[in-house]
Amino acid sequence: FNTFNICVTGSNGKTTTKEIIAHILSQEFPLLKTSGNYNNEIGIPLTLLQLNKSHKILVAEMGMRGLGEIKTLTNFIPPDLAVITNIGEAHIGLLGSKDNIFKAKSELLQSLDKDGIAIINRDDPYFLKTLEIVKDKKVYTFGIENRSDIMARNVRMVSDKGMRFSLEVQDSKSREIYFPLLGRYNIYNALAALAVAFALGIELDL
Repeated sequence: FNTFNICVTGSNGKTTTKEIIAHILSQEFPLLKTSGNYNNEIGIPLTLLQLNKSHKILVAEMGMRGLGEIKTLTNFIPPDLAVITNIGEAHIGLLGSKDNIFKAKSELLQSLDKDGIAIINRDDPYFLKTLEIVKDKKVYTFGIENRSDIMARNVRMVSDKGMRFSLEVQDSKSREIYFPLLGRYNIYNALAALAVAFALGIELDL
């Protein structure tokens, strides 16, 4: 089936980011997403069994426990758009260093074809290394601290159930957003998902 494949990886926030992407895009397109954290060499093929010709978009979370695993998963689902949420220390015991975690996660970016789109975290310490891999691709950035295509300013908690922030899209006029999850890390997940929508030309009419 000829779906547009959106693949999400990163040390933290993969599942939440995938869910927010699917929530936004399902209002525009028939789509399939990986269930729960079906993000490995067993879960990905099980997801593909559910695919049918009505689906226009596939949103897949890709996890790994070692080098080469994401590359293997991209053989099942070649990415048209790749999202890297962040490079953290999850699985550092298995991979030995953050540099190796970066190498493992960047296998997703290296699997993009020449028309591929990359969504990357402008505030991540590995941003410049990540950008180097995708410099010949269409790139959209998201962040809070550094100027980004999709940016949150004035992030604050407004209740025990949610946060508010000012959303700026490529320096355009900002708008106030209420987001019903707590934690600054979840703002990053939301920004990554909004960057996907923006990259696909969806009006961020929030």
